[in-house]
Amino acid sequence: MSRRLAIVALGLSLSAVGAIALALLPSGKSPEPVAPASGDAHSSVSPASWEGLRTLLVFRGTEPSPSEGTALRAQLLDGRVPAGRTVAVVLTDEDCAPDGQGISHCANALRLPNGNTLTVRHPHSMAVVPCLTPGERVLVSLAA
Repeated sequence: MSRRLAIVALGLSLSAVGAIALALLPSGKSPEPVAPASGDAHSSVSPASWEGLRTLLVFRGTEPSPSEGTALRAQLLDGRVPAGRTVAVVLTDEDCAPDGQGISHCANALRLPNGNTLTVRHPHSMAVVPCLTPGERVLVSLAA
């Protein structure tokens, strides 16, 4: 089995495990409230709950350069990114076949604490940055 095929198979397996974990979550329960911002009604939320989460910067307009390390980048396809930082739950990971340069342009749906959904396109090399996994919590913010 080629290395690329093994990586794709691993990604699909992790997506399936994440989908099962997501299905076991209590329905209607928000993963995290909106992150605190000055004057925000949720200012009692502690950023300590963000520890260990990957950060996803969401860009409007054209697709950003591929993600590297723990700084993930994605293009906003649909929905509204809340002001400030917000913890979201990854719902889907689709269309992950790499292009000719080995970059995947995965489509991801993310559930926000208020129940709304964001749809993004996450460009990355699977050899460098793993896909967003259904059930994974990520810290989302709008790129400046």
